[in-house]
Amino acid sequence: MGYFILKVKEVEDVIIGDTICLPDSSIEPIQAIPKPKPSIFSGVFPDEDTDFRSMKDSLEKLVRSDTSVSMHADSNQTLGQGWTLGFLGSLHREVFAQRLYQEFGTSIIMTQPSITYRAFLSNNEIKEFNCANDMPDSYNVVKWEEPVVETTLVVPGSHLSHVISHCMSCRGIQKENSTLGEGRFLLKYEIPLIETVTDFYSSIKKLSSGYATCDFEDAGHWETDLTRVDVLVNGSKVDGLSMIVRSDVVREVCMKTVKNIKTLMPRELYKVIIQCVVGGKVLARAEVSPLRKDVTKDLYGGDKTRGMKLLARQREGKRKMKDKAVVRIPKAVFRTI
Repeated sequence: MGYFILKVKEVEDVIIGDTICLPDSSIEPIQAIPKPKPSIFSGVFPDEDTDFRSMKDSLEKLVRSDTSVSMHADSNQTLGQGWTLGFLGSLHREVFAQRLYQEFGTSIIMTQPSITYRAFLSNNEIKEFNCANDMPDSYNVVKWEEPVVETTLVVPGSHLSHVISHCMSCRGIQKENSTLGEGRFLLKYEIPLIETVTDFYSSIKKLSSGYATCDFEDAGHWETDLTRVDVLVNGSKVDGLSMIVRSDVVREVCMKTVKNIKTLMPRELYKVIIQCVVGGKVLARAEVSPLRKDVTKDLYGGDKTRGMKLLARQREGKRKMKDKAVVRIPKAVFRTI
């Protein structure tokens, strides 16, 4: 009997299936268990009431118990230091966030999920990326690909038409439509993964009054056309709000994005201009009107030039303030965009 000491500093460095034996031993190593590959990714940052170090300890403990979650450091100009976490699916992402709050009492800011795309470059390389900052320039790309899942649904006949219409609106291609008996139908669709990571499951449950079941399996990739969209606030690009969007819906997405940001932005003493830009071209624009003080309310009679001077002085003050001020972007924007 004896013991040995490993120079392992992190538990994550230990791989399940590693076999330790003597140099001259004939023992065959155990086949290593492949680590699950994440399909969706989200940025995780501390909330206002959450300490960074306590959040880091909580995340490491939870990731240690759930090895299917990938974790690496990330930073955001507005949200500060954080992490990018990879999950097996949207349900896995929601359960992880709930466990983090219930088991450790940690309140977090989790950005909208993204997926891994492929870019086939002109130098015959294949680059995978899941955020707009890592997206290669389009002039170096021969083609883009997005992941697809085979979606299997069991739907009651009374709700069949609504479910089929929803799958078609999510760019689904029907592969099977068969009867299971007792008024139930089996549907199989190939649907892009990005269409299923947000509210696809909840929509299916709502359309079927909760009676439909849904399952997903990997089905390869489809060729697509992607565009990077940057969000500017008063001319400055906001780190963390850049998006990867399909080229055929980029204008609609830009219009919806600036509208949502406008509703969440607080009013300032100066005008706030929100823009969605693609390759230097502005596709959508919105303005948050400034707070205004009536500087002429105390004037009674007299020459009208007095009021005009006060208004000109107010405009000049707001112009200087706009040049020097830093726009406050609420953290709620990163949760919804």
